[in-house]
Amino acid sequence: AFAKKAAKLAFEGDARGVLFISSAGNNGPGLSTVGAPGGTTNALLSIAAYVTPEMRRDLYVTRKLDEKKKGIAYSFSSRGPATDGGAGVCVAAPGGAIASVPRYVLQPKRLMHGTSMSAPNAAGSIACLISAVDSAIDKKIPVTTLRRYIEATAVNPEDLSATDVGSGILAINEAYEAICKAAEIYTEDLDVRYEIRVPERAAGSGAPSARGIYLREPYETCAKTDISVHVVPRFHDDNNVSAERKANFARNVRLTTDAP
Repeated sequence: AFAKKAAKLAFEGDARGVLFISSAGNNGPGLSTVGAPGGTTNALLSIAAYVTPEMRRDLYVTRKLDEKKKGIAYSFSSRGPATDGGAGVCVAAPGGAIASVPRYVLQPKRLMHGTSMSAPNAAGSIACLISAVDSAIDKKIPVTTLRRYIEATAVNPEDLSATDVGSGILAINEAYEAICKAAEIYTEDLDVRYEIRVPERAAGSGAPSARGIYLREPYETCAKTDISVHVVPRFHDDNNVSAERKANFARNVRLTTDAP
């Protein structure tokens, strides 16, 4: 019920929609430990917790950093993919800060860490991004487009995988520049999102279609398997888009594998 409500608010109505931010969870580092609601629907941006080199030095007093001073994902930050094949984790943000705490703990502040810190960090940063975009661009950019550029401009660390940090580390300045540049050649087709459905990988009879192909068990990978994937274009406020526009929309897509 929550997933349907979130999707309705995000993708329907005359307004731009609502961009929901959710923590990925703190049950890592095992695969598919991403929690609810973050890993349950594509209507949310699920945020992992990341430790920057500066945080390692200043907050955790790491005595010796590696030569390249790389950041790392928190070991307990939940990992993707979701069990239905969805990414589970979308992007990562700094997951530690010295924050005020309730007075009953008899402390004025405490070093807190986890996705309950990274998600608010991302929410505040993205709120600033939306405010800046609204000031620079006359048109209200829909959530679908904002999310696309947030994920596309995220910085992907060399030693961390998509299961750790999704598309990468949130990069607000880069997202702002990309959105402003795209606005110069803006067309309505930029607002289209693509819904991936894998009906035969659903959890059971009557369950929603899976969002991707997740081959985890040995029996699933020991032989060749054919799986049908449905790619459905969805327009913002899809129910009120004319049949003519839907009929005239077309994209040529070629899928290639990077597996050996």
